[in-house]
Amino acid sequence: MARNTNITLAPHFDEFITAQFKNGRYSLVGPAQAALFAAGLNLTTLLLVILRDFP
Repeated sequence: MARNTNITLAPHFDEFITAQFKNGRYSLVGPAQAALFAAGLNLTTLLLVILRDFP
């Protein structure tokens, strides 16, 4: 069964993504690809936090 998940990006990544779109680097990327890109950055952030906090 499909499930929707909302992800909140850290301000750094949100600003980075916004800048990349404004610069035209990902101008051909649609909303689905942009969401996937954002989710990948968020997953990376989560993994880094887990590794940082792992005893």
